[in-house]
Formats: sequence, C-alpha cells, structure tokens
Amino acid sequence: MPIRYDLRSQETQSHPSMPSLDYYNHKLPHNTLREAADITADEQARLRAQFAPTIASYRRHVRWVWLTMAIGVVLFIISGALGYGFCGFIPIAMIIAMVIAFHAPPLCCPNCDHRIDKCLGPFCPECGRRAVNPGGFFTSPKCTACRRTLRSKQGHCRIRACTHCGLWVDDWGVATY
Repeated sequence: MPIRYDLRSQETQSHPSMPSLDYYNHKLPHNTLREAADITADEQARLRAQFAPTIASYRRHVRWVWLTMAIGVVLFIISGALGYGFCGFIPIAMIIAMVIAFHAPPLCCPNCDHRIDKCLGPFCPECGRRAVNPGGFFTSPKCTACRRTLRSKQGHCRIRACTHCGLWVDDWGVATY
C-alpha cells in the first residue's frame, strides 16, 4: 500500500516564527521589515549599542588604511630626497591598504540587516526621516525634510541612520555617500 501525504496538513504545521509566503492572500503580512517608528526607544538604544563595536572597528580600519597610505607616500618622498628613488613604496602601501580595507566589517543595520553604506532606501541617511525623493536620470536623490542632496559631487552626507528602516545608528556619522 503506497504512502499518501496530505499536503494541507503539512501547510498548517509550518513553523510559527516563519512568515507565510502566500502571495494570493493579501491579509497576510509580506513585508516583515520593522521601521524605526515601530520600535521602542529602549530597543533602539539596545540596537545602537549592539552596532557600536562594528562602527568602532570600521573606523579603526579606515584610520589604518589612511595611515598606511601616508606612510607609503612619506617613504617615497624620503627615498627620493636621499637619492634612491624607490618607487615601490606606493604600490606596496596600496596593496597593504587594500588588504586592510577588505577586512573591514560590513556595515549592516542591526534592525533590518541591510547594508547602510551601499544602496539608498526610502529613508534619509542624514536625518532618518522617510522623505527621500529618488531623483531622475539627471538629478540626484534629495531629502525633502533636511534638504540634503544625496550622492552629488558638491556635497556628501554622513550616514547617521539606516536608509532602509530609518534606525538612527550613530550620532557622528559612519561613512559618506
């Protein structure tokens, strides 16, 4: 006698913490992203404290990259002044700086796990409000709340909030667009 499986009973026994992927039932929540407005202030402070070591490590890596490049340039200038003219200091320093930069931790939001330094979401990275106009082919994205132009040659903005969920991650700013 063959074993028969009842698919309806397996669907009802799904894991309770996993969201449903039923695209035909509009009553089920499809977007599980929690925005910063939906999170309590205590939990936001906990998420910022959780993200603080990542920011510190990222800034430490950036400082080491700049220091390595500066040492390479200084050694090149000193070798030229002494008459040796060794041009290998700058490429060696660039290779070491790239290795240091590739080992920097990724800047992922502790709330939504999206990269905060790569792509631009609906929230402004400068003020954290959901007020970013995406821009067009010839225009840059612009925040209507703080009036910052994002990703332009004239002005760079610091990433203080996640652009996907609006969580305020750092007061000083993590990186620039």
